[in-house]
Amino acid sequence: MGALFLAFAVAESPDAPALRWLADAAAGVAALALLRLRRARPVLVAVLLVVAAAFCSSALGAMFVAVASLATWRRWWPVAGVGALFVAGILVDELSGDATQQWWTRVLVAVAVYATCVGLGAYQGNRRELVEALSERARAAEREQAARVEQAKVAERTRIAREMHDVLAHRISLVAMNAGVLAFRPDLPADQVAEAAGVVRDNANLALVELRQVLGVLRSSDADQGTPVPDRPQPTLADVDDLAREAVDAGTPVRVEVAAATREHLPGLPGQLSRDGYRIVQEALTNARKHAAGAQVVVRVDGAPGGLLTVEVLNAPGSARTPHQIEGGRMGLVGIAERARLAGGRLEHGPDRHGGYVLRTVLPWPEEDS
Repeated sequence: MGALFLAFAVAESPDAPALRWLADAAAGVAALALLRLRRARPVLVAVLLVVAAAFCSSALGAMFVAVASLATWRRWWPVAGVGALFVAGILVDELSGDATQQWWTRVLVAVAVYATCVGLGAYQGNRRELVEALSERARAAEREQAARVEQAKVAERTRIAREMHDVLAHRISLVAMNAGVLAFRPDLPADQVAEAAGVVRDNANLALVELRQVLGVLRSSDADQGTPVPDRPQPTLADVDDLAREAVDAGTPVRVEVAAATREHLPGLPGQLSRDGYRIVQEALTNARKHAAGAQVVVRVDGAPGGLLTVEVLNAPGSARTPHQIEGGRMGLVGIAERARLAGGRLEHGPDRHGGYVLRTVLPWPEEDS
């Protein structure tokens, strides 16, 4: 571009000495070299090139590039100042020449050219910022998506761990307790030994069955075949009587108290809420068996659709610690509290005034679909 303006100058003044054209060409090359600094020092480069263009026609191209680059920053005071300097140079050059009657025409042309450069530069700056904003938004969306994926993985791992704990803790505690009886009571009659061994066998098998049930729920589909995987039915709060009978058979006296109106609506409980209620009772019975072996346990279920579902498990004070009692992982109450929180409810637990222990969960019970 500098060579193009130099050619125009030669055509306009063919009688000028060759030395002048060489100097003008050298100034154009220097102006082009100065453009390398236009991003770091945009105002300084623009001012220097405006001054150079007033004396050397070959610097005009570099000057227009510098002005456009300055306009990309959209700092209008420097743009206006450089523009005033440019117009002042044109005006001084015209007024000092012979063709003073047409000075205003060249000033208008210079203003128009300068405004065009500024407009192009401002457009380029806007476009650059827009591209950067869109790129940043895309990067933010990718980070957010990665965070959501990681959060979903953590939530799924937590859910799997909670289901595994709830399923296995109940059965394994029965197995451990009866195995402890066999280990620490070698004097038991043969019929009681057979009974305890039968409980160990049955609950070990049931633990495997329930584990497969949980895995069936967690595995929603067959990834290879794309067909649904049939799931075994999961236990619900309507099965609380069966859970109590198992505990009684294992040596824990359990009484279930469910109001008639509540029992009528138990089959209509939402699936997840019903499973949560069942697992809460199951874990509470497991804790009672661990920490108050042989004590009377009362399970109370109350509530109605559109209100609150209350699940309360109370156990009387336990007898003295026996050698075959087992230690727990101390995660049962944590799991119950997490279930209650995810269901939008709350957990209350602690010793009662009679020396026993009470665990109460209150969960929202949605209206039944009409």
